[in-house]
Amino acid sequence: DPTVASWEHSVGDDAIPDRHCAARLLELRALLEARWGTPQSGVEAYLDATRFAVKLGDDPYLSYHWMRYTVEHRADIALWELVDRYELDAAAMESIAQSLARRADTARLKELIIEDAELESPRSLSAHDMNNPLTESMAELMGLYDPSKTRMAGEELASYVDKPYSQMAECAEKISEGESDHAEHLGEVVEEAQYARSAQLRSAFMADVLPVALALKRYKAQTGAYPTSLAMLVPDYIESVP
Repeated sequence: DPTVASWEHSVGDDAIPDRHCAARLLELRALLEARWGTPQSGVEAYLDATRFAVKLGDDPYLSYHWMRYTVEHRADIALWELVDRYELDAAAMESIAQSLARRADTARLKELIIEDAELESPRSLSAHDMNNPLTESMAELMGLYDPSKTRMAGEELASYVDKPYSQMAECAEKISEGESDHAEHLGEVVEEAQYARSAQLRSAFMADVLPVALALKRYKAQTGAYPTSLAMLVPDYIESVP
C-alpha cells in the first residue's frame, strides 16, 4: 500500500529496509503498466509510485529523502512512455499536475540536512553507541563534538539549497576540507545533501518539462503540427512557459 509508511522489518541477509523493495516494485509496476496496460492503470501506477516517493521524503533521514527524488524520476520515465502511447483525459492530467506541483518545495530537504548534521557527529564517534547521551557528553568534554557548531555547519549547508547548485557544491567542499567557519564533523551528510539537492533539481526540472511535452502533444493532435513557439501554447494548453 503506497499510502502507508510502516517499515518495521527488513528483507534478506543484508537487512535492507523493505522500503527499498517497495520502491523498486512500484517503479517497475509503473513501467509495465505504461508499456502494456491501459491509460487508467498506467496513471494509477504512476500516482502510486509518486505517492510512495512522498512518504519516503517524510522519513526522518536525509538518505531516504534523496531516494524520494530517485523514485519520482523513474516514475517519470514510465510516464513519458505512457503519454507517448495514449491521449490522457483531463482528470488524469489534473492528477499528474498535482503530483508534479509538490516537487519545487525544498523546505523538508533543508530541515533534514540540519537534523542529520546534528546526528552525524555522535553517530560517527561511536558506531555501537549511536546517539548515546554518555558518548556525546564524553565527546564534548574531549572537544571532539560541539553540538552548536555542528548545527551551524548544517544550517550553513542548508542555506545553499535554494541557490545555484555550484554554490552549494563549493560550500560542501569547504566544509569537508575544514575551510568553512562552521566545519565540524558532518561526515556523510555533506555528500548526501549534495545528492539529494541534485536529485531534487532533476525531479523539479521534469515537473517543468512534462506539462510542456503534454501540451505540445495535445496541440499537434488538434492542429496537425507543432507550434513554432512555446508561447503559442499559452493559455489554452499551459498557463505559462516555465
